[in-house]
Amino acid sequence: MAKKQTENVDVEVITPDAPNKDVNKKEKVQTKATKKSKKKEKGPNKLATKTKETISELKKVSWPSFKTVCKNTGIVISVVIICTLVLFGIDRLLGFLYTLIPG
Repeated sequence: MAKKQTENVDVEVITPDAPNKDVNKKEKVQTKATKKSKKKEKGPNKLATKTKETISELKKVSWPSFKTVCKNTGIVISVVIICTLVLFGIDRLLGFLYTLIPG
């Protein structure tokens, strides 16, 4: 026969009459923040809220300089041109070989 192993789990029940004094401040702040975010979602202006959040996130982005953008764009264009020429050459070569096949 196999022995059943049971695991003891401590569960702490918090009632509204006796608040938990061991909760640290960080958890309280997070609870307040989640309550505020829930209030924002319930409002009629969800689009306005999302737009404001998006704009604030875009302000945090580290944008590259114009010189870096031009350099990277040039690299991409040159790689595309090289790949195009290689594929064009392979296509022409296979087309020429196909014409040599009798039949």
